[in-house]
Amino acid sequence: MDDRSERDEPVSYPEPEIIPPGQSARPFRRGERKIWISVSGRGDHEVHVIRPGLFSLVIALLLVGVAVAAMLAVLASIVLIWVPIVGLVLAALVGSGLVRRWWRSRNLARYR
Repeated sequence: MDDRSERDEPVSYPEPEIIPPGQSARPFRRGERKIWISVSGRGDHEVHVIRPGLFSLVIALLLVGVAVAAMLAVLASIVLIWVPIVGLVLAALVGSGLVRRWWRSRNLARYR
C-alpha cells in the first residue's frame, strides 16, 4: 500500500472535461464502433453510449426470451414435482380417516 504523504510528489486529481452544449466530445466517423471507452494514462475515462441498433435489440429480446423460458421450465418442474406429493398426502389423510372410522366402529361394536 503506498502512502502519498511520504512522497514529495503533489497529489493530482482528474479534472472533468467540459463539453459545450450541442457539441459531442468527438465526432463519430463512419464504420466506427458506437460504444467505446477511452482511457488515458492519467486515469480519466470517457464512455459514449449511442442508441442500440436492430441487431442489439434482436439479441436483447432473444436473451429475455431465453430467461423467461428458463423461469417457466423451473416453475413447471416445481409443479410437476409437488402435484404427486400433494396427492400422496391427501390420499394418506383420506386413508387415515377411513381406517380411523373402521377402527372406531369395530371397538364400539365390541362394547355393545
